[in-house]
Amino acid sequence: MGPHEIPSTTVQSILESARRFGLSEAATWGAMDDALLAVGTDATVAEYFDELAGKLARGILLSEREASRTAGRGKARRTD
Repeated sequence: MGPHEIPSTTVQSILESARRFGLSEAATWGAMDDALLAVGTDATVAEYFDELAGKLARGILLSEREASRTAGRGKARRTD
């Protein structure tokens, strides 16, 4: 799969959405690289997008989990 085979507006929309959900630019680009490495150069665009969506979703969830953990530090916990 070469870069000329990926519709740029679709990739741009996916990346902008990941950023809106709190993923950093570096993490977003890293997910793109990881997805391409995972599917290989013989993958279809659909296979790449499927892998990319999964990697971005996992990145967003991990980012939110870390933010929640960090925000929870220092708060008193209920012991009811």
